Order: sequence, then structure tokens, then C-alpha cells
Amino acid sequence: MEVRKVLRKPKVEDVEHLYTLESLSYPEDEKASLEKMKTRLEEAGDFFLCYYLEDECSPSTLLGYINGTIDDSPTLRAESMSQHIPEGQSLCIHSVTIDPKFRKKG
Repeated sequence: MEVRKVLRKPKVEDVEHLYTLESLSYPEDEKASLEKMKTRLEEAGDFFLCYYLEDECSPSTLLGYINGTIDDSPTLRAESMSQHIPEGQSLCIHSVTIDPKFRKKG
């Protein structure tokens, strides 16, 4: 059985699982809310990338993800964390997560 690691954009129905990983990865005062995750996925989906483990016998396993938005400022500002300006010039990375079960594996 071949196991593959695959990078691809998440589906809208993945948002609750993404939020669970967000909650496992960041403290309460730093993690994005479920609503914020939905908004980022809907408005800035091109800057949301997931890492999956796949094989032909079972459903995909979400290992982690990275997401961001675009801002019109050349430097990171507080506002950058809560908006997406598609015609902007800076990519602001919001979250980089790996499921705790898969951390420190090399």
C-alpha cells in the first residue's frame, strides 16, 4: 500500500478540523476563531494550504496547514491580521500548524 504526503487547498467542509488543529496549536488569546477561519478560507483560499497523508484504503489524514492573507501595507500591522486585500502587496502568514501526533517526526 502506497502512502503519499499531499499538499492541496482545503475544502470548506474541512474548516472544523482546521479549527481543531488551530486550537491545539495556539493559546486561547492567539488562536483564530472558527468564524475567522471560515472567513480566511472563503476570502483568501488561495493562501490556505493543507498537508495530508493519503493512501488508497482510507480517508485523507490532515497533518497540518498554513494560511495567510494579503495586505496593502509593506509592513505587518495589527489590521493585517483581520483583513484580506486581494490587490495588496504583502502576504501575512497567520497560522502554521502540525497535528501534535505528527510533530517531531523529522
